Amino acid sequence: MTKTLKTRRPNIVLCFLFSPVGFLLFGAIISLIFIFCHMAGLREYTVIFSGTLPVEAPAWLSASTLGCIYAAAYFAFVLVVPVLVIASALSAGMELLWPAKRKPQANGL
Repeated sequence: MTKTLKTRRPNIVLCFLFSPVGFLLFGAIISLIFIFCHMAGLREYTVIFSGTLPVEAPAWLSASTLGCIYAAAYFAFVLVVPVLVIASALSAGMELLWPAKRKPQANGL
């Protein structure tokens, strides 16, 4: 017998991921990835976008790959993390203003 849409339990993982804490966790993970890339020195490899090779590049393919990884981490840090922080603040504010009403269960659990 299949469950109808109304009787399904919410997916706990999805509920956590789309909560204020989940948004902040995603932002923290992206920030850590960017910090790791920056501390590893991948910023030097972004010169491939101007058509030059880094001074100590092991190979052209690896230099372009490392440059693209750093650029993706940078753009995620600059564009996605602020959106996640704002979404987390708005979501937490909405939960405070309009708390979810829970239905009482018949068996007292």
